[in-house]
Amino acid sequence: MKTRFEVYLNDISLSSLNDNLAITDISYPAPVIDHTVAQYAGRDGGFISSSRKSEAVVVITFELHIYNTQDRQAACQEIITWARSGGKLQTSDRRDQFLRCVCRKLPSIESALKWNDPLTIEFAAYAIPYWQSIHASETTLTGTSATGRLFVPGNGKASADVKITASAALSSLTVGFGSTSITLSGLTASAGDVITFSHDENGTLFIKQGTASLLLRRTPASSDDLTAACGTVPISITASSSIEATFSVKGVWN
Repeated sequence: MKTRFEVYLNDISLSSLNDNLAITDISYPAPVIDHTVAQYAGRDGGFISSSRKSEAVVVITFELHIYNTQDRQAACQEIITWARSGGKLQTSDRRDQFLRCVCRKLPSIESALKWNDPLTIEFAAYAIPYWQSIHASETTLTGTSATGRLFVPGNGKASADVKITASAALSSLTVGFGSTSITLSGLTASAGDVITFSHDENGTLFIKQGTASLLLRRTPASSDDLTAACGTVPISITASSSIEATFSVKGVWN
């Protein structure tokens, strides 16, 4: 049944699974921010030492208007197969955004008699607890030293990917994004070699020259990652020889 709502998981729509399926609601429980509060010595009160958002949740409510009990159960099982592994979730009310998620609650027919009862599926994102832009914001810096700014939409904290192409022999470089920066030393890159700062689906940072990891080339003073709050973010490069560095960032939303 066609309704005003639609949900896609790995590019397959929920409503396409059965002609008698009606999506009735998409809900987003309010995000919970966990604050770690340290006490002041000798007086009341405390200060926030860290803040963390642990998850993003979306609940899909739908109905299966199928009177035959066996057919309704079979349709529900097909939906379970669609949902169980999670993946890339998109909803009709969040244009150009997706959530990389797992399925936390599968639908279940609790009553064969009540065939119009609503069913629910609950998805949750843990590794990256934000909705992400489908399309990245990009800009390029060139030279041995350059600065710029990159607008990143959203209201969360985003991570930057950077693709660096050496124009000559390269022994060291520093990449800056917001207040974070990473310096690599002891490099043996030649003209045309490509160094990438990239993140996998779990948000884990990889730094590679071709297929070889450069994580051990980070200096001790380097930041753990290239992250900044969304908005207009300062970016920079410094290198021992001329490079071309393309910054690519996906906005994130609560």
